[in-house]
Amino acid sequence: MENAAPPAPPVFFYGTLMHPGILKRIIGSKGNHLRICGAILPGYSRRQVQGASYPAIIPWPAALKLFGDSEGIPHEEQCVRGILVYGVTHDDEELLDYFESRMFHRERITVHALGPPQSLNDWENSPESHVALPNSNVTMEEGLKMPSCEAETYVWRDNTNWLSSHYWSYDVFLKEKLRIWI
Repeated sequence: MENAAPPAPPVFFYGTLMHPGILKRIIGSKGNHLRICGAILPGYSRRQVQGASYPAIIPWPAALKLFGDSEGIPHEEQCVRGILVYGVTHDDEELLDYFESRMFHRERITVHALGPPQSLNDWENSPESHVALPNSNVTMEEGLKMPSCEAETYVWRDNTNWLSSHYWSYDVFLKEKLRIWI
């Protein structure tokens, strides 16, 4: 009897791919096999990529070096809120790697899942999905106390001069940029 391949780790998304319609378009499927929950990635900073509608993440110490000291910066900006996606297949990974291009590198990270996973399609069909992320009622402090798990995410590896000192906002993306993506 052959050993089954171990399941792929969940993938943490923190930008445009948090939107179910965009994620499904990139992987070219209806996403029936995917489950999601909100998640928090500590120790990273999400920044606007200059001239783009998407963000990048870099480790928090690198953000401090690039953009100044941490005095007065809320703890929330030293962590990244996003979604954890379970059930990503090898074919999905190849399409995601192509989409993320050479500007990003897929890396193993540790995140805090903010609740049990639910069907991507159930989430997409909920009224909340158009204005918030799953488990958005969980505060950053509460989330950082929740159990952690291993996952993968896409970390910026291109020239840091392309990163803005401004934080990227999913709320602003939904209101001002989503229409150009779907």
